[in-house]
Amino acid sequence: FLFGAGPPVLHASLHGMGFAEGALLLIDRDRLLAPETKALRGGFRQAAAEAGLNLHDHDRGGDKGFLYGGPGFTSTPLGAAMRAHFDALGETETAAGFGLSSMETAALASPGVLSVVTELPLFVLGAETDRADGVPDLLNRWTQAAPGVAAALGAGESLAPFIDAVGMRVLDVPTAVGLHLRTLDLALDAALQA
Repeated sequence: FLFGAGPPVLHASLHGMGFAEGALLLIDRDRLLAPETKALRGGFRQAAAEAGLNLHDHDRGGDKGFLYGGPGFTSTPLGAAMRAHFDALGETETAAGFGLSSMETAALASPGVLSVVTELPLFVLGAETDRADGVPDLLNRWTQAAPGVAAALGAGESLAPFIDAVGMRVLDVPTAVGLHLRTLDLALDAALQA
């Protein structure tokens, strides 16, 4: 289905993630910081800002094969690195579920294909914070608050204190779809110029 009509020049996967401090774009590791994706990265930064989003800044230190490209950018995942991550955790059944990613499959079908993955939050964490580069402070705070959130839910209490602490808001569907479409335009331009 994906590759029957000839070799692709662009492989794009449009994603949402539960909670994040802003928009994130994954670019295949060979082009993450390459000159041919400079306009793509700049356009994504601008489109995110116009959509009222910061960039999600999370340096995973190579975990799961993700390479850090600065705020808002990381490399696409590698199936082998995902397997190794879950194997190391002793989660062999989960590890066994990882084969080649769709991005890796596209690269096998068409060497030189540009692969991108949008990651847009369903819930934006937007409180003011003094965080270090590469550290998703608000996401870490929300994750650490999860037991308290669950307890408050179970007790029928308001979640407002938890939500307010991280500045949580919903990313509306028209904004998310618009950012996905703008990213597709930018990525197609980059793919056709490579």
